[in-house]
Amino acid sequence: MDAVCALALVLLVDTSGSIDEARYALQHQGMAEAFSDSRVIHALIDPPGGTALTMVEWEDGQHVVIPWRRLVTVADVRNLAGAFAGIERGKSQNTALGDAMKFGVDMFASEPCIAERRVIDVSGDGANNSGWADPIFIRDLAEIRGITINGLPIINEDEPDLPQYYRSHVVTSDGRLVEARDWSDLARATLEKLLVEVASLLPSSEPIRR
Repeated sequence: MDAVCALALVLLVDTSGSIDEARYALQHQGMAEAFSDSRVIHALIDPPGGTALTMVEWEDGQHVVIPWRRLVTVADVRNLAGAFAGIERGKSQNTALGDAMKFGVDMFASEPCIAERRVIDVSGDGANNSGWADPIFIRDLAEIRGITINGLPIINEDEPDLPQYYRSHVVTSDGRLVEARDWSDLARATLEKLLVEVASLLPSSEPIRR
C-alpha cells in the first residue's frame, strides 16, 4: 500500500439494546444527510488522495457494515450516503464501548491508503457496561498511536451526564465532542460532528461551529 489519503475515518455507531428501531433509523438518516452536505462532500474529496471511511456498528460485538472505501469523487460520497439505507441491523445487546473503541483502533491496520490523519468517531447513548476493554485505556492507546477520537453522546433521561462521561473516558486530548440534546437533535449533531472531523480538510475561509 503506497497510496496516500488525507483522512481515514472509522465510524463507530452504537446499536445496543437501548436503541429501538426508530432510533436506529434516525442514526442512518442523520448519516445520509450529513454525507449529502456539499461542504462535507468537497472536504472529503478535494484534498490530494481524498479520504477513506469504514463504518462499524457495535453493542457486545462489532460488525463492519460498510467496509473500507475510498472517497475521491462526488459520486463516491453520494453512493456512500445512499448505502446507509441498505444496512440491516444485527443483534442488539449491551454497551461494550471499550471493546468497540479497541476494534476501531485496530481497523487502521487494514486502511486502504496511508492516511495523513486517522480519526475514530464514536456515537452512542450510554456509558460502557460490558466487555473487557476499559475505554480510558483504549483512549490512551489511541493517543499513543496518533489516532484522534471524537465523540457524539446522545443525551437521554437515563444518562443525562453522558457528555461528561465521553469527555473523561472517550475523547482524546485533540478530539472534539458534539452533543445531541436528544434523538430529535441527532441529524443536526451528526452534521456538526462530521464538519468537525473534516475541519482540517476545509478551506480556511469555511467557518465551522465548534
